[in-house]
Amino acid sequence: GEHRILSVPVVDTDSASFLGVFDVFDVVAFFVFKPHFTDRQREEAYMQFKGTRLGHDTVGSHMRSLSRTHRKEAVTIPDTHPLIEVMRLFSSGVFRVFVHPHDQPDSPEKHQVISQVDVVRFIHDKASSIRLAELFDKEIEKLGLCTGPSCNADKRPTLVTVTPSATASDALKLLFKENINALAVVDESTGKIISQLSASDLRGLTSTTLSRLLLPVMEFLDQMGSRLPQPITCTPETHLGEVVRLMVEGRVHRVWVTSSANGALAGVVTMTDVIRLALARSAAS
Repeated sequence: GEHRILSVPVVDTDSASFLGVFDVFDVVAFFVFKPHFTDRQREEAYMQFKGTRLGHDTVGSHMRSLSRTHRKEAVTIPDTHPLIEVMRLFSSGVFRVFVHPHDQPDSPEKHQVISQVDVVRFIHDKASSIRLAELFDKEIEKLGLCTGPSCNADKRPTLVTVTPSATASDALKLLFKENINALAVVDESTGKIISQLSASDLRGLTSTTLSRLLLPVMEFLDQMGSRLPQPITCTPETHLGEVVRLMVEGRVHRVWVTSSANGALAGVVTMTDVIRLALARSAAS
């Protein structure tokens, strides 16, 4: 909306506990993508909203029907929690955790947030001191982080893409259905990445601009002012350390992998991937 924020934590004022994270995609998904709910979810959502006045009812009462996955659940930990355990949470797909003073667990106003971004930046800055230099020197294809004959494609999730002719609504439906946070927009004839669409591109969407979701995806990105001039990419031969640097300096959650031979999209490396690799290396050592 007018504040251009994507998400807010929801706190139960009675118990002073976090209920979860509520974001703009939850709202869009509920009102626009209802067919992608399971029958049980649709029935539950309908019963919760039946007879209510939106805008006057509480967000907390709808968290269960609005939130897509466990990643929206609020994870709270004390400030004495080991960083390695935080990394395990992030490696499972959690994107942020709320940290409270160990002696004040019931004071939401004193909670701070640690995100995947913070941990990946820490990994980038401390690679040598936390014994990740060797890992950073490896090519991502040898780490199984792209598709193709030499990239352990069977261990990677299928890439989800759309072509420029797809509407923003159809693309966002794919995000919701596949439970992912971004997809690539690719040229239908060459397979090369043109742009990307993520939940972040909904920033600033309001009830008066909701109709933009019916536009072709590239036009939607242009009107929302969120289209990247050039997607941040690497090749299968790029070292992991360089990919992490691209993430940190480019302030992006993912780097797209393109074929060295023809430039076609070959994969994507996410912050979750980086944290999983760092965690595995730490466990091995």
